[in-house]
Amino acid sequence: MMPSLPLYARGTKTSLLRELQRGNTAIPAGDRGEQLIANLILSIIACHLHTVESARAYITQAHAIAEGLSRETLTHRPRRLSKLARLVCEADGQRDNLLLSIINDILVIPVVNPQDAARHARDKSSAQLAINLSQVEVAYFMLRLRTSRLVGALQPLRKMTSGEELAVAAEGILTECLHHEITSVPPLDVANDCFMLARNFIGLTTFPLATLALKKADNALQLYMKTTPVKEHPAVVQKMKEQIAAITEKLRNGPAS
Repeated sequence: MMPSLPLYARGTKTSLLRELQRGNTAIPAGDRGEQLIANLILSIIACHLHTVESARAYITQAHAIAEGLSRETLTHRPRRLSKLARLVCEADGQRDNLLLSIINDILVIPVVNPQDAARHARDKSSAQLAINLSQVEVAYFMLRLRTSRLVGALQPLRKMTSGEELAVAAEGILTECLHHEITSVPPLDVANDCFMLARNFIGLTTFPLATLALKKADNALQLYMKTTPVKEHPAVVQKMKEQIAAITEKLRNGPAS
């Protein structure tokens, strides 16, 4: 199944990303293939925010990772499924997805240069969009990265001066890397991962996104409990259910309550 990839050129993305600027761009330690994907996504976001120099820096990092992997293997295959956060949003009649990397349960969020943020704040075409976030979920992919092909594909992007052209090229590479999405995942795993994602959003004080992630976690937990005999429920299931309810109630009443 082909993933629906982010189209960062839309105003929806500009407004949404401004809500996520409190994060840390540092890419966590982990699988190098997942780090490569994170750099690709960050480069596209940087292009969207008109910081071509930053975009090329992320591409350079992705290229270096690809070169290192190519010296070891023709095809890089992580041992486990790779996870990305998918935010489904609507604005100005457009429905779109935003993908963000998750590495070792840490959400990779871009830091935006204050000057770039100020410039976009003056851009009324994007700043005045009312965004409706309809869903937050964890998407799962089986990465099979052809390392030599990636080295060759990323090389010309390092010298591109047009942010629009670089974004299109990077999205094409990202699409190829994420061509194998796994949609059948055990509900208890989905519940755990969405609960983890909610905690990331709470740490970023993006509480509406945390609420949506908690809703997804609760739905997955309910599905698990309905399809699994009660005697097989681990103790963590009831504890997670209670935690989700308590955190959801606190967010509903206000995080400071």
